[in-house]
Amino acid sequence: MKTCIYCGKSKLESEFSSLEHLIPQFLGGTYAPDRFKTRDACTRCNSVLGLFVDGSFAKSWMVKNWLTFAGLAAYTADSTVGPPLMFMGISQWEMPGLGEDRVCESWLGPAGEQVYLVRPKDERFYWYAGGNPIDTKDVESRAYFVFSEKSHVDPRKTLLAFRDAFKDTRAKKISYTEVGGFDLSSIGFSEPDELDRQRINFLREETQKTPVRNVSIPMNLHFDYRFMSKLALGVGYAIFGDKLLQSNYYKELQRGLWYRDGEPTPEIRGTAALGQSQIAISETFKKFTGMIHAVTLIISVVPEGAVLTLTLGSSHVWNVLCATRELVTDDFVLEFGDGKVFVIYPFLSECIELTLAGLLGHKLGAHVDPKLASAEIRASVGQPRLEEDP
Repeated sequence: MKTCIYCGKSKLESEFSSLEHLIPQFLGGTYAPDRFKTRDACTRCNSVLGLFVDGSFAKSWMVKNWLTFAGLAAYTADSTVGPPLMFMGISQWEMPGLGEDRVCESWLGPAGEQVYLVRPKDERFYWYAGGNPIDTKDVESRAYFVFSEKSHVDPRKTLLAFRDAFKDTRAKKISYTEVGGFDLSSIGFSEPDELDRQRINFLREETQKTPVRNVSIPMNLHFDYRFMSKLALGVGYAIFGDKLLQSNYYKELQRGLWYRDGEPTPEIRGTAALGQSQIAISETFKKFTGMIHAVTLIISVVPEGAVLTLTLGSSHVWNVLCATRELVTDDFVLEFGDGKVFVIYPFLSECIELTLAGLLGHKLGAHVDPKLASAEIRASVGQPRLEEDP
């Protein structure tokens, strides 16, 4: 028998068949050190939490679009994977045949192309870009692609982006624009049927009226609560092992992971990106703890214990306590010192490990880290930059 680190239940060894990335794959966890991967999470938790917890975070408007910017910046002429589309929000247009059970999303391509995804509506996943990941695999959606006047500048980039768009869904791809000299069916496009033609005509009429696109941005103010509880639990377990599972704070992290509205709020110490519980984080802190186009994780010691800082670029920052003071032993201090940093470039398939002092020295220009400097250049060749350079 074996105990799952997430649900805390004792289960058969056969129920632990999948590898769990304690730093999720969408943040580049595949490239993190092996200590952040485990088989101590049961297969059910691995699947369920990936959908309801990791998905809640990754598919939120703020995180989804940061990942898109990072992917666009890393794209080069040698890339074999298309840059991601940017999620703009829910279109206010009432397309023909939309009905009450469908919603139309507005997306943006790498050269300003317009894309409209008509997908099933699901109130449970109202803030998920692309919708309910389960239904979109089983129920057909329809995506309408509109090439822009700049698409010809780098047509390969646009075609790869369109090829890879909505690849994990049952999306029927339709081109609004007539394209000569290239067979769109080779990248997954289909011929329009009568409903598609009605929608294309509708789009043409509306776009001729005005260049303005009205969208609403669905937002869950607590999209990150369960995710940060899960991340703190996973990273804490990777560092402290069973000692974390025996602590009182583990019980709070576990309650945060499985939290439901209306339940007593777990005593988890940290900051959120949105909502009244947010603790102000200075722009200086963001600048010196994050790398443009990278996911940065810092593990450091504070009076309360061991704290995990997650930074996306230099714009989005979360702090969460992953272990209380009694677990911070001399061995931990010896290994982590004033702080250990993992800079992950998901779109470069690369993770760079260094000390917090090393990161600060690099940011200040006092001691340039060659690996980090190389990754910075390669991660930004495609532009646009996400923030001003420090």
